[in-house]
Order: sequence, then structure tokens, then C-alpha cells
Amino acid sequence: GDVYKRQVLKKLNISHNLITVSSVKDISKGLKANRVITELNFEYTLLNGEELKGLVKIFSSNKTILSLNASGSMKGEEGGALAGMLLKQNNTLQTLSLNRNNIDTKGAIAIAEALKINRVLKKLHLKSNGIANEGIIAISQALEINRTLTVLDLRCNHIFLEGAKALSNALKLNNTLTVLNLNHADITIKAVNVLLNALKVNKGIMELRLKDNDLCKGLMEAVQKLVRVNRTLKLLDLDYNTDDFKVISKLIEIGKINKHLVITCKPIPVECMRLIYCSQSIALDLSLIHIC
Repeated sequence: GDVYKRQVLKKLNISHNLITVSSVKDISKGLKANRVITELNFEYTLLNGEELKGLVKIFSSNKTILSLNASGSMKGEEGGALAGMLLKQNNTLQTLSLNRNNIDTKGAIAIAEALKINRVLKKLHLKSNGIANEGIIAISQALEINRTLTVLDLRCNHIFLEGAKALSNALKLNNTLTVLNLNHADITIKAVNVLLNALKVNKGIMELRLKDNDLCKGLMEAVQKLVRVNRTLKLLDLDYNTDDFKVISKLIEIGKINKHLVITCKPIPVECMRLIYCSQSIALDLSLIHIC
């Protein structure tokens, strides 16, 4: 209690703890006593549904917290639904991290609905949440309306072609979003082409991350067409998409066409290539066994 009362305390970290009903009450009292805490981290806390609901209720009415990290704590569809409720009710929160919560489609849809009416959130981190087509489409449709969000992190989800098309439509209308992270998102070169086409007219995206998506074939042509017309993009992250140094060298040369753009294109590490080769060999062996 005394810790909360210290008006110099601006960051509170209660991560990796067991949150009980009494803990929720203590946090509630503490946040009411303290008016200067702006960052709260409760990632990977152990709490059940009732405790989580209690915390979200506290955060929903809080007027000082600007950044909330709930990664690994607001799990499943219920966690996504509660996050949506939080974003509908809180008028102060600017950064929300919900990484590794496996909120899935329904959770993503709940958050998307909240983004349509939320006017304060600037950064949303949704890494590793099992979000695929329906969820990506819902978030994309929200981006067509939302004019506040500047950073969207969708790393380690599943951006298939239909999801990429929805994101592309959003980017043609939304010039507020400046950072889009699609690293390791199962995105194909066909889907990337759709997104890069949208960036020919988009005037907002300054940083696009596409690391580790196996985009070797057709990548040069797509990037070459983009850099000739886009003057907004500052960073295009293409690391770990190929081990072909000819492709990498060509991409770096293409980047020089646009003096305002930095293209990063680190080769796939040798260790990863060995792992890919081994997994492919194992898959081949298993298929042969199945045929026999």
C-alpha cells in the first residue's frame, strides 16, 4: 500500500506473480491512491477468470495508465473479449501488449470491434495469438475506420491471402498507421504483392517488417515496382527470407533507387537452413513410408 502512495512511482511491475482476489483489491486501492503510475506490467501472471475480470474492471476506469502489458495473462477468447471491453471503456490507454495470449479468432474480432470506436490507443501488440483469416479481416476492417492507431504488431500469426487482401484494402484508406509488423506470419509472395501494391498509394506506412516469411521467389520484382513510386516507406525488413546472395545483393541495389528507404535483407542462418533441410528430409521419409 505504501508503495502505491509514493507519488514518484511511475512504473509498476507485478509480472510473473500469483494474483488472488485480495491482490486485486490491493491493486485497486493502490491505483486509486496513486495518480502518477503510467506503465503497468502484469505479463505472465497466474490468475483465474474472476481475478482477470477484476483487474480489467480496474484498468477500464483508470485515467493515468498509458501503457499496459498483459502478454501471457489475458489468455484465450475470454481474454480477447475482456481486452475489447477495456478498449471500449478506457479513454487514456495508448499502448496495449497482448502477446502470446492465443486469443484466436473470436478474441481478435472483439478487439477489432473496440478499435472501431476507440480514439486513444496508438500501439497494439498481438504477437503469437493464433489469429488467422477471420481475425485478420476483422482487424483490417477496423483499420478502415480507426484513425488513431500508429503501430500494429501481428508477428507470428497467420496472414494468408484473404487476410492480406483485407489489410491491403485498409492500407489504401488508412494513412495513420506508420508501423506494420508481419514478421514470421506465414505470408506468401502472392500475399506480399497484394500488400506492396497497396503501399503504392498509402502515405502512412513508414516501417514494414516481413522478416522470416520464405519470400525468395518473386520478391525482387515486387520490391522494385514499389520503390519507384513510394516515398513514405523508410524501412523494409526482409531479413531471413532467402539464403541466395544474388537475390540479397539485388535487393540492396534496388533499395538504392529510393534514397529515403532502408532495406534490410540478412540471409537465413546456416543453422536454420540445416533445420529446414532436415525437416524436409524427415517429411519425405515419412511420405515414402506411408506410400510403402
